[in-house]
Amino acid sequence: MSSVGGEALSHIRHELFVHVMFSTKGRHPTIPDDMKERLWAHIESICKQDKIGVHAIGGTTNHVHLLLEPPPTISMEEMVLKIQAASAEWMNRHVDNFSWQEGYGGCSISKAHVGRVVKYIQHQEQYHATTTYEEEFLTFLKENGIPYDPQDVFG
Repeated sequence: MSSVGGEALSHIRHELFVHVMFSTKGRHPTIPDDMKERLWAHIESICKQDKIGVHAIGGTTNHVHLLLEPPPTISMEEMVLKIQAASAEWMNRHVDNFSWQEGYGGCSISKAHVGRVVKYIQHQEQYHATTTYEEEFLTFLKENGIPYDPQDVFG
């Protein structure tokens, strides 16, 4: 059973689905094709350690999408920063000079849209045959009403 400040959370009914995306530093293609599935599996194991439900993980050589169901005891920022730090550390054991871009995009989604978002994440390679990460990220922000500064949206 979870607790906050020593108080049991058995009375909490919580269901939250979040779509998160972030890129490699400089959006460079530093995730080798032969490492993607291993990296996604490692990210899933990081999530499971913190009782974060994983509905989908996917991406390309320069970014990752996650559809997660976090517990009520962790903020989105804490969750993403932990995933980024632990996965970057793991990747650096397999490739040279790997790092994630600072920051991320994330929003909650309706339970009714979980299936659609899972399919979208699973088909990232096909989607990016015609769309850049930058185009995708700006569309993600606009479609979800997330404010951003065009001058520094990509750091």
